[in-house]
Amino acid sequence: MILYRVVSEAELAAYLKGQNIKPGKDCVPNNNSWKRPKVCFFGTANNCTHWQPICAGHVIVKLDVRGTYMKIKKGWGIYPDFDAPEQPEWTGDLMTDIQEVMLKQKTVRVKEYGVGAYNKRNAYLRDWSFVWGRDYIHFEKGGIVPRLPGYDDLLEGEK
Repeated sequence: MILYRVVSEAELAAYLKGQNIKPGKDCVPNNNSWKRPKVCFFGTANNCTHWQPICAGHVIVKLDVRGTYMKIKKGWGIYPDFDAPEQPEWTGDLMTDIQEVMLKQKTVRVKEYGVGAYNKRNAYLRDWSFVWGRDYIHFEKGGIVPRLPGYDDLLEGEK
């Protein structure tokens, strides 16, 4: 199964050395369907660019994740709906504005895939992107692919 993940350069280096990548200590299941911390993947590269809009210091990896060697759990995460017509207004009071954004921000449920850990033996690196912009993702092997304005792998009934 081809899956995508945004990784730091340090995580990519650890993966390339053959180390086992586990969920970080800050990974808590609160905005997704996981009961326990998981290393999360998206089904599309486009979703990675919205999760991490600025590419500096990050890499989108395209991995062939082998479900025969580990259990891949299908689930979802809650993310801002970039296509929502109503967005909160800014008043100038930072704390009030943050609370308003949290209360009024429309959200969508995006498909995610989670594993307990991954490494080179169960997730084969197919391609990677150090560069993405507002409307493109530049993969080293696959070339330029379009970036969509919103998440594109939503649960049924979300849009």
